[in-house]
Amino acid sequence: MHSRTGCFLAQDGSNTSPSANQNFKLVSWSDIANATNPPLLVNNSYDAFGVLCSPATSTSRNGTGVNLATLSSLQPPVIGSTWGGALNCAGHSADFAVLGWFGHPAPGNMTFAGELLVDTASPCQFLQVALHSGNATQLSLPIPGNLLLCDVQLSLQGLCFGAPAPQLSNALDLRLGR
Repeated sequence: MHSRTGCFLAQDGSNTSPSANQNFKLVSWSDIANATNPPLLVNNSYDAFGVLCSPATSTSRNGTGVNLATLSSLQPPVIGSTWGGALNCAGHSADFAVLGWFGHPAPGNMTFAGELLVDTASPCQFLQVALHSGNATQLSLPIPGNLLLCDVQLSLQGLCFGAPAPQLSNALDLRLGR
């Protein structure tokens, strides 16, 4: 049984023998949903009262201010939607841009490309690579519609390649929510 799909619990109210104990029946909700024709749809993002999930947030962070503020969030990271951001690589020759999604922020360590503001030792959740032509590059990521992702926090940072030299962006700290 998968905890993400839930379960159905019922107590039998009677037994064939008067001296027998009542007991509980526990069934995977996905087994019930798949037993119907057509199968029931299961919506893991449904929050009946709107209280299980905090509002989605996006906060820009730039450590000591060494990096250019070139990474922006185009909308909040809402569960069940697609998050969009932009990494502006203006001033660089055409090359590629990288956006790293990590589990934790970092206080800032200086590197050849600027100040590293994400903890690269924390789990790397996603790594996106896109071509740029010396301008803003749109980046997006679908966020599954699953309430288990509520309040998950991620730290993102971009890196623009191309002449004159690689350059790290500011960081974005995202909280997934409604």
